Amino acid sequence: MSRRWVGRWTLSARPVGAQIDDMDSASSDRSHERGRAARGLSGKGTVVLAGVVLAGVALAFGVLWQGGSSGPFGAMGPLAGGLPFGGEPPCVEPAGGHAAASVPSPDLYCIELHPAPAGGEARGRVWLLPAETPFGAAVDRDGVARHRFRLEAHGLPDPSELGDFDRYVVWITPPSLFPMVPVGEVHNGTFELGEAAFNQFIVMVSAEGPEPGAARAGPLVLRGTSASMQIRPHDLPVIIAEMAGGTGDPGAHDHGRHHEPPGAHAGHGMPAPPDVGGDVRIYLGHGLGEIDLPPGAASEWRMPPMHPLVQMPVEMMRMRPPVDPFIPVGGAAGASGDGAGHAGIGASIPLAQPRRELLLQDGDTLDLEAGPVLRRIGGLELPGYGFNGQIPGPLLRAQEGATVHVRFRNDTPLPTAIHWHGLRLENRFDGVPGLTQDPIPPGATFSYELRMPDEGTFWYHPHLREDVMQDLGLTGNIHVTPVGAGADGDDGNGSADGWYPAVHREAFLQLDDHLLGPDGPVAYGAQSPVHALMGRIGNVLLVNGATDWSTEVRPGEVVRFHLTNVANARAFNISFGGAPIRLVGGDVGRLPRSRPVESVVIAPAERWIVDVLFEEPGTLAIENRVQAIDHMSAIFLAEVDTLGIVRVEGTPAPPLDRPFDAVHEAPALAREVDALVVEHRGQPPERSLVLDVSVGELPFPLDPLLIWEGVFRPQVEWAGTMPDMDWLVSGREVGWVLRDPETGRENMAIDWRFRVGDQVRVRLVNDRDGLHAMQHPIHIHGQRFLVLAVNGEPHPDPTWKDTVLVPTGTTVDLLVEMSNPGSWMVHCHIAEHLETGMMAVFEVTP
Repeated sequence: MSRRWVGRWTLSARPVGAQIDDMDSASSDRSHERGRAARGLSGKGTVVLAGVVLAGVALAFGVLWQGGSSGPFGAMGPLAGGLPFGGEPPCVEPAGGHAAASVPSPDLYCIELHPAPAGGEARGRVWLLPAETPFGAAVDRDGVARHRFRLEAHGLPDPSELGDFDRYVVWITPPSLFPMVPVGEVHNGTFELGEAAFNQFIVMVSAEGPEPGAARAGPLVLRGTSASMQIRPHDLPVIIAEMAGGTGDPGAHDHGRHHEPPGAHAGHGMPAPPDVGGDVRIYLGHGLGEIDLPPGAASEWRMPPMHPLVQMPVEMMRMRPPVDPFIPVGGAAGASGDGAGHAGIGASIPLAQPRRELLLQDGDTLDLEAGPVLRRIGGLELPGYGFNGQIPGPLLRAQEGATVHVRFRNDTPLPTAIHWHGLRLENRFDGVPGLTQDPIPPGATFSYELRMPDEGTFWYHPHLREDVMQDLGLTGNIHVTPVGAGADGDDGNGSADGWYPAVHREAFLQLDDHLLGPDGPVAYGAQSPVHALMGRIGNVLLVNGATDWSTEVRPGEVVRFHLTNVANARAFNISFGGAPIRLVGGDVGRLPRSRPVESVVIAPAERWIVDVLFEEPGTLAIENRVQAIDHMSAIFLAEVDTLGIVRVEGTPAPPLDRPFDAVHEAPALAREVDALVVEHRGQPPERSLVLDVSVGELPFPLDPLLIWEGVFRPQVEWAGTMPDMDWLVSGREVGWVLRDPETGRENMAIDWRFRVGDQVRVRLVNDRDGLHAMQHPIHIHGQRFLVLAVNGEPHPDPTWKDTVLVPTGTTVDLLVEMSNPGSWMVHCHIAEHLETGMMAVFEVTP
């Protein structure tokens, strides 16, 4: 893949009046929270101690390098030249950590600048600000992180003292020092700068003459390195791993004791189930205990395939998860076929059929059944579940304001319930077992009533062991069209408010992945989910359940794509072969104003609606382009996967009534959103949630490897580069946490109460300091919200949503509109995080 460097910049930076001092109010040891991660290594002998010492030395080196790295330009660390900024070292964690202070992680988003010889006593720091994006993470089409920069400098001499120079220019450049992207001019004070996109980079400030050049020409005065430069190629993790002995038995459960961290199985306030033996049983999550599985449901553990470009220690390959494996077989427990099309154990299981569309009128009743099917993936026929025998399930179309009824039958061998994601319906039909309803046993039925007050693209899926059920195919979309809109979403009557711009046609794409080994699917954890740290990231990418999705369009045709991410854990970065993209809608309907985008970042459970213009004949690939990280070799890996094909051929399509690049605005919606933003933006949060992880005892050498890996955390883990290490950890060792910092309560112990009509500012703080901190797509049931700010910076495109991506180490401020009474859930939509406890309930009273 060719590498295209992107740099957007301006040489007219503006001073900022307010000083950046909130992060400097208290000093703390940057490695304080890292020490938490090493606690599980005690008592494993001198080999472990040696590994801890070596890892600690390496971590200290990494911290010093980040704290004051000058890269190739000179000495490093705050040890040289004293302490600027009023005696406080810059870019340090506040006392107790950034999450406790409810601020972004300075470890990831602050760079200390140190003087080169020409800089004298100058000092500075750079804040990495969110680049302008409507999405939860700012990346370019290739998946490279985009940043804006804010620089604060003190003690810079007059540039004329250094020679024939009259200004200072800030440059951003990769370690190769090419290209150099100028992002603005500075002097003493604080300045907003431009934007650049690099995986790893160096910040340089140099004195320059009056004529701008393509690269630095004058003397260097300040320099620093990005946090991503902390990762260095090394052999230490391999050495640690190879020093450890193993049983050598590929089938052994080598984890030893299974330590339960506090809250790991908190579910809905119920205790974790005990370890079991004999017959295979499955842990249901949501605090609802275990059930017997039908015969034939278990299999032997087989390792997931390794990443083709990443090596892992041999010792890791000897290990197996500490729970039993589960792969589904058959239909409802005890069924043998009842003449109504319900497959029983031993009965023939049909191949999954493509999705069908169902138009539902107000008052209609739909029969919906979840049952076993076979899926064709990667040349294999694999067991799965489908709604009405289809993968994806039926596309349900209805009009805004309609109410429809669903008679649901569970013909799977697991209890379940269906959540109607994004619909602001009556609470008792929200589909959360243990909260709004009892689980629906195998062979039983339940009637739902779906109220649809909002237009937009929604979806439905199980809300019980969704790490298994959802991943096996139980997903479907709901499309609610606005009142008065045509099939293409355009109002067709030229009204002042409008709806969506006109398009030639639309397509609904569910984005997914599946984890396959050479002989079939990698099993799921029976008593508890596996892949409990990263979430289950697959190695086969799917569109609408298939690996070969394609369509044909005419030149000049504009296609509206309704995108839904139904994957357990993977975030996508979608582009259409370079074709122009216009973003027109999100989770809960249209945007106040359409806008062009280079690619679409979509986290699990999010929906985005985009229009794509296919101008010229040819074949275009729908691609997922991301940057994976090999922590062992300390390199970024560009991954490009083709999800589908668009063939542009035939006679040109008739032109539409507006230019594709014209901004389409919904004035009434824009006024509503703008008024709320003006009222609430910049105000302090009224509630906060810290997103964290609780880790118990892990087997050696997992713990030291994870500590080493944690020296740098990307904003988003885009790919599973260490699938065997991710796979080994179950919910018995890990519990993901939502914590109310005001009360200290976690997960289901949180007690939030609101009234209908409240508008509540909520800050989400993703704690970078956990052993395996990573992004979280947070979903709020039954309500809608606006994103006000990310890392304290105003969000450029507030729109109504129900799911938001919270990158590692960031803060995200929401305005939640409490409009729907009942007991509602808030949780991470990485399925394995939800099923290991990362959920809470809040109450809204009339």
